[in-house]
Amino acid sequence: MVTRKHRFDVGGSAEFDEESPRISALEYVLGALGADLAVGFAGHARRNGLLVDQVEATVQGELNDPLAALGVVGTKGHPGIERIQVTVYVSSLEPQARLLELWEESLRASPLLQTLRAACTVELKVAIVP
Repeated sequence: MVTRKHRFDVGGSAEFDEESPRISALEYVLGALGADLAVGFAGHARRNGLLVDQVEATVQGELNDPLAALGVVGTKGHPGIERIQVTVYVSSLEPQARLLELWEESLRASPLLQTLRAACTVELKVAIVP
């Protein structure tokens, strides 16, 4: 794939083999959501003059029917994403209330989150640690 001036390799739609040499399209979507939320939060903090030491996201996705994604005949569900769980870890000594306000602002500004919320269940958590 090429986007703007960047090239990246994409594996299959969904890979279930941990040894697969390429990142699947599904993994890119989930990773992009985590990056959008982490980078978006860090940007909001910076623009508001708050010091954030580190931001990290973990993302897990659950398909409606993984067998449908593999093309197994007779499956009852569909191959789409059913649920996404995201936890964003923020390391900062700033006031927690202010960080939570910025978290909410960054959620409202996330194009991927707003898109995916319309398609599936998205569970979000933020963990603020000193």
